[in-house]
Amino acid sequence: GADVSANLEVSFDECLKGASHNVVVEDNSGGRENVELNIPAGVEDGDVIVLEGRGGHPRAGRNGQLPPDAKRGNLHITLDVRRDPNRVFERNGANLTVTKRVSYASACLGTIVDLPVVPGQENQEAMRMRVPAGIQHGTTLRVENRGLPVLRRRGSVVLGKSSGGRRGDLYVRIAIDVPQKLSAEQRALLEQLQALEEGDR
Repeated sequence: GADVSANLEVSFDECLKGASHNVVVEDNSGGRENVELNIPAGVEDGDVIVLEGRGGHPRAGRNGQLPPDAKRGNLHITLDVRRDPNRVFERNGANLTVTKRVSYASACLGTIVDLPVVPGQENQEAMRMRVPAGIQHGTTLRVENRGLPVLRRRGSVVLGKSSGGRRGDLYVRIAIDVPQKLSAEQRALLEQLQALEEGDR
């Protein structure tokens, strides 16, 4: 039988955790069939999942008989993966990036920040990261092996998870908040700091 193609929209949350979908497929004979599709965590936009033997039915020959080697075609499902609607995570392959905002004082002195839990990793310990003193705006820190599963592919066709359960990394981009309004005490302290800095020049 002929191969059959279909498209499926996958939410960002589903691409992080994996999901199961029922897909209604129309084959070349005009029939409809419900197909259960398991989507592994880590899929990307444009990935293709192939289900062998779930495509079109074979056609009979001129004699009305099916050829002895007749078999169904394959079902090719192309995934349309959405972006994170909450804009918490940015994605680059199996790597994820989050932005953490810290105050000017915390950037100067160093601090510890809580990191968001990646959906699908709720059983992992909550993550905290030490931000070193003197960090600059836009600096990116890395947490190894806390991104998405690395999948095996042949071109755009997903073959399954990589051996060893490899994952990408989680990157933390630091953004320094500069206050727009200061209390009298804050202003006095900053003016003292400014005087010290200018005295060192």
